[in-house]
Formats: sequence, structure tokens, C-alpha cells
Amino acid sequence: MKMWRRVAVGISTAVILGMGTLSGAQSVTYAAPAKAAATIGFVDMQQVVSNSPDYKNAQDTWNSEADTLQKEFDSKSGGLSDAEKQQLFAQYQQKLALRRQELMTQVKAKVDEAIKNAANEQGISVVLDKESVLYGGKDLTQDVVNKIK
Repeated sequence: MKMWRRVAVGISTAVILGMGTLSGAQSVTYAAPAKAAATIGFVDMQQVVSNSPDYKNAQDTWNSEADTLQKEFDSKSGGLSDAEKQQLFAQYQQKLALRRQELMTQVKAKVDEAIKNAANEQGISVVLDKESVLYGGKDLTQDVVNKIK
């Protein structure tokens, strides 16, 4: 049971930290049609996602499903050999990882829409993740957080 929890916590941490990587891989979250001079904004994706009610709901859903799978694993693994337990555990771990990805895709879609709306309202034509900005730009983080609440 402890091993299961460690893996679940590890996956959760990786997904939260991975949002920065995911958004970093797509440095331009939203780009409006180009104008004479592009106005650049930026968003702290980790702050936005962690303040999203959808993210909190996704976490609750995932935790509930992880608990259900933990109980299922405990009941099915009783008479299995260590190798069979590891195989079953790997299957459940994969199920949870895929479910986490599904839930986070839904959250990201809503966050992206809020970013697009905040940028349009302020005449921002390019929005980057805060981690990609060294200097300049307008911080849209709070505006986006307000839109997703």
C-alpha cells in the first residue's frame, strides 16, 4: 500500500511540474493575428493551473479513482505471486496515468480559453509562459486566474 501511495504522489508531482514543461514546450500559448507591432504578455501557468477550480476537481476525481483502484488491487493481489502483483500494479499505474492525462487535457483547454480571452481584452497578440520571458511583457496571470474562477 505504501508503494502505491508513493507512486501516486510521484505521478501527481510529475504532472504538476510537467505543466510548466508542457507549456514550455509550447512557448506560445495563444497568438492573435499579427499587427504592426506585437504586444507580448505572459502567464505563470503553474499559478493559473493550481488556482483553477477545474484542476482541484480533477485532482479530487483522480484521487477517488486512485483509491478505488487501490482497493481493487488489494483485493485482487492477495493470492498472486510477486511477479503477477507487479504486472497488475503496472496495469493500474498505466490506467491512472492515462486518466490523469485525460483530466489535465480538459483543465488545460479551459485555461487556454481563459488566456485567449484575457489577451484579447487587453490587446495582447502573443502570450508566453512566464518561464520563457526574461524581460518585458505584460503579466496576465491574475486576469487569467480571475477568469477561470
